[in-house]
Amino acid sequence: MKLFSKIFIFIVSIVFLGTLFYSYLIYSLTPEKDKVFEFEIYKNENIENIGKKLKDLNIIKDINMFKLYLKLNDKDTKINAGKYRIENIKNIDELISILEKGQENLIKYTIPEGYTIEQIAEKLSDMKIVDKNEFINLSKNYGNEFNFKFLEEVKDGNLEGFLFPDTYLISEPDARKVILQMLGGFEMAFNDDMRNRAIAQNMSVKEVVILASIVEREAKLDSERPIIASVFLNRLRAGWKLEACSTVEYVVKKNAEVLSLKDLEIDSPYNTYKYSGLPPTPICNPGKKSILAVLYPADTQYFYFVSKGDGSHSFSKTFAEHEENIRKYLK
Repeated sequence: MKLFSKIFIFIVSIVFLGTLFYSYLIYSLTPEKDKVFEFEIYKNENIENIGKKLKDLNIIKDINMFKLYLKLNDKDTKINAGKYRIENIKNIDELISILEKGQENLIKYTIPEGYTIEQIAEKLSDMKIVDKNEFINLSKNYGNEFNFKFLEEVKDGNLEGFLFPDTYLISEPDARKVILQMLGGFEMAFNDDMRNRAIAQNMSVKEVVILASIVEREAKLDSERPIIASVFLNRLRAGWKLEACSTVEYVVKKNAEVLSLKDLEIDSPYNTYKYSGLPPTPICNPGKKSILAVLYPADTQYFYFVSKGDGSHSFSKTFAEHEENIRKYLK
């Protein structure tokens, strides 16, 4: 009986230690969720260097466990060189599968904050990544074909505002795939905390993005984004018109320090000098800083601001102060 007990205890201990080891193995090789990882694996690069690279990016937590897992699964000689952009990977097997296939011919493109659909199409067309007209048509008229929850608010199929500005890698020129990538970028950037904050602000995701797009086009300095957002929110809450020059510029297709009276009289729902509330859609594709500025605006009583001509603005509470700033900075 004593021998049986010892054998039983030994087996239980082995199972326990094996389970513990396997649990640590999986934990140490489980990538962080909702992250985008970019890295390059060079030709003939050894597993030690590859493991270190992945650990430095927090894709894996233990280099030795990574090497062991590759060895046990006969994968240690099957990783391909190439430039990688990996997102939404669920487990180590999916990661290794991607590394086996390789991404040697990826095309890299960067979309700046504040670009409109037309500007994005122009840039990507120049890079031979999309057909310009196809991209514009898909983005402006067929946005409802793309299956993202946040697009439930986009009834007209216009994706303006939701093509998230970032750097991306794509395997082949394809307008639809580019749009999917950029919408995926927005879905990752606009996380649950931001959605909850929007609800607390009594705003829909689309309303946040519309106002963020205006902030994006009005602000030049990151430090001023929350202040400019507060000005527009103060106006909306007081029942004022937004009177944002950027919304008129979106219609007349020009940028100007001072718009003409003719420009300000244009009859368009985007003319926030003429119509109250938000315009019907975003006027560009804002970056995360402008979105956060709307969700977390500065606490101010400002209702006016005027450009100083150097990228910064002067803010004021009253119209009299605003007139003084106009005389000072718009000579």
